[in-house]
Amino acid sequence: MDMTAVLIGLGAGGCFVTIFGGVGIFMLVKYFQDKKKSEESQAWSATSGQITEAYVRESQSQDSDGYTTTSYYPEVRYLYQVMGVEYNGDKVAFGGTVGGSRKKANERVAQYPVGKTVTVYYDPNNHEDAVLERRIGSKGMLIIGIVFTLIAVCSVCIGGIVAIASLAS
Repeated sequence: MDMTAVLIGLGAGGCFVTIFGGVGIFMLVKYFQDKKKSEESQAWSATSGQITEAYVRESQSQDSDGYTTTSYYPEVRYLYQVMGVEYNGDKVAFGGTVGGSRKKANERVAQYPVGKTVTVYYDPNNHEDAVLERRIGSKGMLIIGIVFTLIAVCSVCIGGIVAIASLAS
C-alpha cells in the first residue's frame, strides 16, 4: 500500500474522530455541568409561581430517503416573583428537553396545567435562573456523549492498527 493512501485514510479518519470525539466530549461536559447545577439547586431559594402555558410542540424532520420523523416536546412556561420583581421561566428540570413520543410529552404537560400554582426554585445569585424540578430531566446527553466518545476511541484504535499493519507490509 502506498504512503499517500495511508495518509489520506488517516486524514479522513482523523476528521471522523475529531467530529465524533468533539461532540461526545461536549455532551459529556454539558451533562456534568447540568448535574452539578442540579446538585447546587438543592440549596436554592423557593417561591410560588403559576403556570402560564403548557403545550406539546411538534417537530418534524425528514431524512434523505424522504422518511419523516415526528418528535414531541413538552413546553411549560411559568411566572414567579422574587422581591417584588416578576420573572418568566420555561425550564422544568436541568438538561434541556428531549423530544419523544406524543404520549410522554402529553403526560409531562399534564403535570403542569395552565393556572396551577407551583413551587419555583431559583438561584439566589441570579433570580432569572429557575426550575420547577431540581433534577436532571434526561440522561440522553450522558448516553449519547458516551456512545460518541466510545466510537471516536474505537476508531482511533482501529485506525492505528490498520495504519501500523499497512506500514509494516
